[in-house]
Amino acid sequence: MANTAAAEAKEGKAAEAAKAVAVAKPERPIMHPLNTVWTLWFDYSEKKTVKWEDNLKPLSDVDTVEAWWAAYDRLPKLDTMRKGSNLSLFRKGVRPVFMDEVHAKGGQYKVQKFTRDSFDAVWLRSTLFCIGEVSVEDSQHVFGTIASYNEHGDLKLCEVSLWIDTNEKDEEELVKRLGRFYKHQIGLGELKT
Repeated sequence: MANTAAAEAKEGKAAEAAKAVAVAKPERPIMHPLNTVWTLWFDYSEKKTVKWEDNLKPLSDVDTVEAWWAAYDRLPKLDTMRKGSNLSLFRKGVRPVFMDEVHAKGGQYKVQKFTRDSFDAVWLRSTLFCIGEVSVEDSQHVFGTIASYNEHGDLKLCEVSLWIDTNEKDEEELVKRLGRFYKHQIGLGELKT
């Protein structure tokens, strides 16, 4: 009988512990919202006669950290993309084209000095720079980032660019500060103040 009473007491404690865990467990996973909604874009064209902008397709909008990683995990590795392909991440409502009116006075930082092996890492850090709005002071000036892969003969061109809403002629100090911080954050430069 003592064994039965001990077993029942043990089961009672286990049931109480399970109940406590069930109460603490949220019904829906906790999401981590981004400050801004971002859109992933893809474009590719084999035909020279097709207008490039006609091939620009939105892939998905991301508004949480979890949505970003789910979308990122489905993207192709950049070194497997076909020449002439571009992946872009831009603020929702802003298209990754120069003709978009928000880019009228903007500029971009182009980064090409990295190996093809590090292409994906640089692109990832560039996207995280955007969605994380890492440059707190200047993040409102960042519109997005593009990863481009192209070939010219034996030369393989991997390029990542950051698009901003201003250029050096308008706000030289802001542009330089943002550029230095961006290069540092993507692992291609030391942060100098």
